[in-house]
Amino acid sequence: MPLDPQVAAHYGGRRIQNVLGVVPIDKVRAAADVIYNDKRKVIPEIEATDFTIPGEGGEIPVRLYRPGCSMQNKHWNKCKNDPAKSAAESEEPLPLILYFHGGAFMMHNIASHDSICRRLSRDLHCIVLSVEYRLAPEHPYPAALHDAWAALCWASDHASEIGVDPGRLCTAGDSSGATLCAALNWYSMDHQGPAIYAQFLYYGLFGAVSIEESETVKAYGNGDYVLPKDMLLATEKAYLGGQDIPASDAYCFPGRRFPARTNTRTLVVVAEYDPLRADGEAFAAALKAADSPVTLFQITGMMHGFMMLWEQFDRAGEAFAITRKLLMS
Repeated sequence: MPLDPQVAAHYGGRRIQNVLGVVPIDKVRAAADVIYNDKRKVIPEIEATDFTIPGEGGEIPVRLYRPGCSMQNKHWNKCKNDPAKSAAESEEPLPLILYFHGGAFMMHNIASHDSICRRLSRDLHCIVLSVEYRLAPEHPYPAALHDAWAALCWASDHASEIGVDPGRLCTAGDSSGATLCAALNWYSMDHQGPAIYAQFLYYGLFGAVSIEESETVKAYGNGDYVLPKDMLLATEKAYLGGQDIPASDAYCFPGRRFPARTNTRTLVVVAEYDPLRADGEAFAAALKAADSPVTLFQITGMMHGFMMLWEQFDRAGEAFAITRKLLMS
């Protein structure tokens, strides 16, 4: 279908220029923070608390979101000042979504994705733990994955304390955050870690189709559709940090681990005009061929990154709706 009118109006035909590896990374991050950080707190009934959890590189900042956290939520009123406090007298435990933000592995943070996490917490009636993992190029692969692993283990170990159902530990992420989710699923399987009930992957970079060979990169990677090809290549270069990573490394390129089956329910959301669409479709197809439970869902008329602008794009609501449907099924 044609490009969604709301998307076309927002971008106004502007061509996106790659700045990664061209402009100093601190300036790139500062500019992104001005645009996105904590600007759209439109769901005030979701209360959030910031704290840190231990990681191999030091303390990892996280933000915990809980739905309906007003006077009716006894557990949150008890432990909002101490997220590790016992919840023995709380209501029925809720599903947990560990959220990993996008940003080319190089930018964004908890604050930039506050709005997405609030809506997930409200629409899915779940607890969300947003994780501020270490960023490239200062911390190349596998630093971000190790932070994701630390967060998953922490959530599993502290499930009862934060009112979480340990049988419904889920992950979600957009773009590079989706990549981390997919890699974390393989990593936890291989290291006898916590079982991940479901993973919700929004327009990720999986490596199932290479950047150079992807038909959708060829069609939409010229800068007219948010994510130019040279930005994708700069992202991969920064994330690898000059390391010679084998193409078969599924923790770095989660779309290259096949044939391999996972019991984790997987949602792969792709956008019609996203250069990464072919990669997401190929990853979903490989999961299906391995008899893994997977749902591929395309949102027509959308471009890469639409989740961060869900308040402006009506069709972004479809991603939240399909996520809720799969979590509740």
